[in-house]
Amino acid sequence: MEVKNACLGTIHILSTMLDRIPLVSGGVIHALLALTFEKETLKKSLATLGNMVVALMGKKAMENEAMVPGTFIEIMVGEDKPKCQELIAYILVILAHQSSKQREKMAQLGIVPILLEVALLWNPLA
Repeated sequence: MEVKNACLGTIHILSTMLDRIPLVSGGVIHALLALTFEKETLKKSLATLGNMVVALMGKKAMENEAMVPGTFIEIMVGEDKPKCQELIAYILVILAHQSSKQREKMAQLGIVPILLEVALLWNPLA
């Protein structure tokens, strides 16, 4: 687990660099999505994916990944950590922006009531 965390930390740092193309073309998106299923690596994986999705190539790679958006929705429903839910919401908003295909996939998977519930839970007035 230590080696996995060290590698994930390195990838996270690299994901903040402007030139993410070698990471994306190397298949890191799929590997990071797989790491979201482990409690120990969930938060760092989501943070790294959040860094990757802001780059056009990272966004396209996530859009083409079969596990997206289903994996994010599944985690959002099962995870009670607000920071992880916030990271997932951030990624989903970026994926949905200017992509009717992604919005349609998310709607079919039932994201609207899930996002509403998360938004209400974050709201101190709720």
